[in-house]
Amino acid sequence: MEIPAIPEYEEQRLEALLKLRILDTLPEESFDRLTRLVRQHFNVPVAQINLVDSNRVWSKSSEGSELGVVSRDQSFCAHTILGDDILYLSDTRNDPRFSSNTAMPENKAVRFYAGIPLKLYGGFNIGALCIMDSKSRRFTAAKYDAMKDFARSVEQQFNLSRLEQDGRFLISQTSRLNTLLETVADGIVTIDDGGRIESLNSSAAQIFDYDASELIGQQLELLVPSIAETGWTAYLGKTLHSEVHQGSSSNTDLIGMKKNGKLFPMDLRFREMHLEGNLLYTGIVRDVTNAKAIQDEIRVGREILEATKENIPVGLSVFDKDLCLRVINSQTPKFLDLPKELSRIGTHFGDIMAYLIARGDFGNWNTDQQKTELKKMIAQPKSQRFARIIESDRYIEISSASMPGSGFVSTYMDITRRLKNEEKLENLLQHANDANEAKTNFLSTVSHEIRTPLNGVLGVAQLLKDTQLDTDQRQKLDTILHSGNTLLELINDVLDMNKIESGSLEIEYIVCDIRLLLESIKSPFEFEAEKKGIEFQVIVDSAIAQYVIADPTRLRQIVLNLIGNAFKFTTKGQVIVTVSADRPSRDNVNNIVISVSDTGVGIAEDRQKAIFDSFSQADNSVSRKFGGTGLGLSIVKNLVTMMDGDIQVKSKEGEGARFSATFEFKLASEEEIAQQADLLEASEIKEMRSLKILVAEDNAVNALVTTSFLKKIGHCCDVAENGQLAVQMLDFEAYDLILMDVHMPVMDGVEATRQIRLKNAYVKLPIIGVTAEAFSDRHKYMREMGMTDILTKPFTKEQLQNVIASNLHVMEGSPVANINKSDEIDTADEEGLVSTLHLPVGCEDKMNEFIDQLGSEITHSIIGKTPDSIRAELNTLHEGLSAEDNTIIFRAVHTIAGVAGSMCADRLAMQASLMEQMAENPDDIKAAIPLFEQTAEETILWWNLKLEEVS
Repeated sequence: MEIPAIPEYEEQRLEALLKLRILDTLPEESFDRLTRLVRQHFNVPVAQINLVDSNRVWSKSSEGSELGVVSRDQSFCAHTILGDDILYLSDTRNDPRFSSNTAMPENKAVRFYAGIPLKLYGGFNIGALCIMDSKSRRFTAAKYDAMKDFARSVEQQFNLSRLEQDGRFLISQTSRLNTLLETVADGIVTIDDGGRIESLNSSAAQIFDYDASELIGQQLELLVPSIAETGWTAYLGKTLHSEVHQGSSSNTDLIGMKKNGKLFPMDLRFREMHLEGNLLYTGIVRDVTNAKAIQDEIRVGREILEATKENIPVGLSVFDKDLCLRVINSQTPKFLDLPKELSRIGTHFGDIMAYLIARGDFGNWNTDQQKTELKKMIAQPKSQRFARIIESDRYIEISSASMPGSGFVSTYMDITRRLKNEEKLENLLQHANDANEAKTNFLSTVSHEIRTPLNGVLGVAQLLKDTQLDTDQRQKLDTILHSGNTLLELINDVLDMNKIESGSLEIEYIVCDIRLLLESIKSPFEFEAEKKGIEFQVIVDSAIAQYVIADPTRLRQIVLNLIGNAFKFTTKGQVIVTVSADRPSRDNVNNIVISVSDTGVGIAEDRQKAIFDSFSQADNSVSRKFGGTGLGLSIVKNLVTMMDGDIQVKSKEGEGARFSATFEFKLASEEEIAQQADLLEASEIKEMRSLKILVAEDNAVNALVTTSFLKKIGHCCDVAENGQLAVQMLDFEAYDLILMDVHMPVMDGVEATRQIRLKNAYVKLPIIGVTAEAFSDRHKYMREMGMTDILTKPFTKEQLQNVIASNLHVMEGSPVANINKSDEIDTADEEGLVSTLHLPVGCEDKMNEFIDQLGSEITHSIIGKTPDSIRAELNTLHEGLSAEDNTIIFRAVHTIAGVAGSMCADRLAMQASLMEQMAENPDDIKAAIPLFEQTAEETILWWNLKLEEVS
């Protein structure tokens, strides 16, 4: 079959076909009926109603053949639509276009074909009504006319089908529109030109609390009372006059009225519409109560924000992401003394900073510095800054913070008064610190001056106790010992209180045998209980763990103080000590309550809190009757608190008192108990060995007491009257241990210890400092200078024996003594300094350990300050040389030695130690200074490298 041509109007034809909306629809009886009539009328095997699509021919109805789709290129209908008349083929074999075809059922060829175009929508041929036969046929004029009539009937059916579809679509759309109108939140109302309501949706009725039926036909003024004031026509004229050409109007300031008469703010928008020649208005109604409330809230918020902005006592500005000023209050220009042009909205942050920099408010910078600092400020606008406003001599603190999204807000606070107050406070604090230091020095001096002779008194008394005495002599000796110990307790209480107040008292956490500690406390009070005729018991709960981690010394002090207090105020009855578990042990923690109860005088309720204050007792008569300073319970309270415990008192005047101290101790592990046992065993073994001990002591009485104690213990000893003699005696005699008095003439014990530590042979020699000073900071200094341990005067034979036993295992000295001394340096001169050049500038291993222990942040801070400290001392050294003041020279090199040793600078520490020995010879110092300063600079360079590593 020949391929049919494409009509010129193909695009419009296909558009008309699609508008018909019948392609690919289901079979319809109205079309099938026509097809049957056509087939019967013409008595043909096949009759079809076909539609020609872009590349196919689709049958809407077919009689004598199945419905189907054929290619447009192989269809008779595609040729039919090319003309406006019937395409009639009595025998297709006579037409070369159609001689070859198989359009009939069972693939038979069509011999007869008659088809007429079907027209629609502007006369476009959208398809064809056709009849076919496998035999030739003749077509009469009557049949020709009938074919046209049938075609017109099909076209009419097309129109009817389209109308039916349009009707269904209209009904569907109307239903959807109604549904939509009923579901929207806004009220929709239709009003005629007389102001009567014609229709409304349910939302409109709900807004006014009516049923929709109640409002149909009512005047709109029923719902909007303000319309009644002018009438509907006047209202329309007023609201629509300026917008009549647009045909719409809106009013958001109306007041609506609900059915119950309640008024509410509403929004009403009108639009004109013409329907079937009638003028109507469609109104959209909204209840804006919530919106109005939000608007009011926003307005009030803005007013509050504006009032706050203008009334806060600081300047305030807000900059956007482009660093342009967006908000500024009136305080900002005042604080910064800004001109008007820099206080306007839109001013760039950089322009304001450039103005302040140029004026010198951030410092006296040159032009290059100003440019550099301005770039920094623009790059980091939120950094905190301080400015001194030159014009008004005010100091302004500038703080900034990021805002959500972008930009930042800055505040400007006048801190002039604060700085002045801080300066005053610093002066007051300095005065307070000076006073506290003076108090500490006074206590140190007084305690030293008392302890030194007291050591002789008690020591000699203890020696006499071991001799043959009659009863009268022994009673008098006991009186001496009792009075001396009472005085010692008083001194110790005052010193302990001072340590607590200064924060220098430290709690030690080691393995503590609770049961043994309580047993040792019990013995001293049993005699007193028998003497006073009162019952004394110590009851320990079996649930209490024997070994805990605690400070046995301070725990013993607490319990002794509480029991001593109970005995002091109890003349008859009993004193009971109970040790119980507050609750079962858990997570390796033992909760212990130590209670001391007595039947003494008791404490009035209004005085129970005051008894824990320093120098305070129940009343003034107590101190006169029973004695004491009033420090005991204050010390107990502080010690319990420092051990994370709690202490309570329950008492009634005349009925005794009960003090309860609660602690939470960690249980000691088996490994910790074993280690403690090993230490005790080692101490006992060493204690039994006879030692050669050097006693450096200038006081003849104290020397006698000490040597007598040592001989009774079983040790041999020599005496040196001053530190210099002690250093010299080491060149001629070997000693196992030195008891070094701190304060001696010629050379004190600290200096003697330092010189001894400079010799490799005595780096590990135990040196025990003996002093009447009881302050921990002084003890710490003595240890730093090389002393192994400290023994405080006055001391007993047992205390001396214990300190010797516990220090024989010590193998390391002070930090200065640990400096590498593989080559001993005997000459303290320039040559001696040269001989130290083989030492490393700094010890890497020590520094790495230093960093690991303290952490990078703290180490960075310490190292950062060290070079300035060294340079300052070098300047002091030059000042001492200029003034020829040996004291200043010694102090400077001594400080450098300590700093260098602490900061792992081996060579500088060694050289500084040698310079200390040269301090009496300024000429030697001057000769050695170039090398010493060179080492200092190399050391500072090493410290700076370390500073970069930890940054």
